[in-house]
Amino acid sequence: MRAVVLNGPRGVSVSEVPDETLEQPTDALTEITATRPRSS
Repeated sequence: MRAVVLNGPRGVSVSEVPDETLEQPTDALTEITATRPRSS
């Protein structure tokens, strides 16, 4: 699957990553559907 990956404070890339899995009973999957730019 393709995903946006944060590589550091100013590093963002789109990469192939393995499909998500739940490994522990307390794990959760989330999906971000919208964001907005932050102004300072």
